[in-house]
Amino acid sequence: MFDPVEFVEWAVWYANERDAKLTPIRIVKFLYLADLYHARIAEGRILTGWKWTFVHYGPFCLESLQVIDKAEALGLIEGIPYRSKFDKDTKLYSHAAEDKPEDYPETLPAYVSAEIKRAIDLWADDTYGLLYHVYLETEPMVAAKPRDPLDFTISEKPTLEKALKMKPLSQKNKRRGKELLSKMRQLQEQSLQPSQKSLEPIYDSAFFKALEALDEQEATPEINGILNLKP
Repeated sequence: MFDPVEFVEWAVWYANERDAKLTPIRIVKFLYLADLYHARIAEGRILTGWKWTFVHYGPFCLESLQVIDKAEALGLIEGIPYRSKFDKDTKLYSHAAEDKPEDYPETLPAYVSAEIKRAIDLWADDTYGLLYHVYLETEPMVAAKPRDPLDFTISEKPTLEKALKMKPLSQKNKRRGKELLSKMRQLQEQSLQPSQKSLEPIYDSAFFKALEALDEQEATPEINGILNLKP
C-alpha cells in the first residue's frame, strides 16, 4: 500500500543524494507525478486517492502539504527556512532519519519507480523546469482550467518498447567480435595521442574586433635597448 509520508521521506533523501534540497512546491509536484505515472498504467487509478485541483502553481491538494508536515514532525525530514521566488516563506528539506529509504521505490510498480526517479533526477533543483513539465506536458493539467478538478482517467498509457531477442553467437562470430574490439581499442588509443601538427591560427570576427580595439588605444611608446637572452 502506498504511504505518501514514506514517499516524501524517500524523495527528499533521493534529492539530497544528488546534492539538491526539495522545497514544498517540488515535493507536491512529485507526489502528483507519482499519481500520474500510476494512473497511466492502472486505468486512471492513483496512488494517493486525493482530489487534485488546478490551483496553487498547478496541481494541488491540501493533503500533500499535510504529509510534508507529518514527515517533518516524525523527524524523517528537516526543513530550513528559505525565501524563494515562488513562496516568500518556504523551506529547503534535508533527510533527517538515521535509516536510508533507498529501497522504497522498488515497492512501487516498475514503471512508476523508474519515472519518478527520472523526474527527480531532472528537476530536483529546477522548479521552473518542473512546473513547465507539469503545466504543459501532463495529461490531467493540459485538459484542465484553473479551479478544475484533475481527471487522471485521461492519462495516456506509456509506450513500452518490446524486448529484443538476442540469438546466441557462434564461436566464429565470437572470434570476429574479439578481433573487432581489439581493433577499436587500438584506434581509440591512437586517437588519444597528442597530435604533432601545430594548430593554425583562427582569424574570426572576434579576432578582427580585437584588432580594432587595439587600433583605438594609444600607441605603445617605443623602447630602445638590447635584450640579452644568454643565461
